[in-house]
Amino acid sequence: MINFGPTGCLSEEETNLSKNVIYLREKAMSFCEEERGVLKQSYGKPYKIPVISHEPWQKKPIPIPKSILPQFIELVREIIHTGLYEQSPSIYNSPVFCVVKTNRKLIIVHDLQDLNKVTIKDAGLPPNVDEFVGSFSGRACYGLGDIMGGYDER
Repeated sequence: MINFGPTGCLSEEETNLSKNVIYLREKAMSFCEEERGVLKQSYGKPYKIPVISHEPWQKKPIPIPKSILPQFIELVREIIHTGLYEQSPSIYNSPVFCVVKTNRKLIIVHDLQDLNKVTIKDAGLPPNVDEFVGSFSGRACYGLGDIMGGYDER
């Protein structure tokens, strides 16, 4: 059962519309890593990060402690299975390391300091919310969120 907020937050019509949309798009939702996938390229092309002229880098890997290596390997396999990681012929190599969370699970951290140094910063400001939202008044709006993956986005 999905909680649509406090009683009266949505009208009955809005609640029914939301339920119908969720029913029609239920395969787009995941509640565990095994159900998770990636956005089809037909919906949105991969984002190309603009960079300044630079030499490609090959960084030495950060050693993964032997005590967590099997868990790390399994985590990488799971991420490959979901489609978030894929083989790449890239001439770049940025190291990764692991952090053990309080629940004893691993999280992979990508060291992208070198990429950050050559990335052209986006100085665009977000739109004025009042102006932006006003044009949607009286219309049904949908959004895309990834509360499961955080920054594991394409």
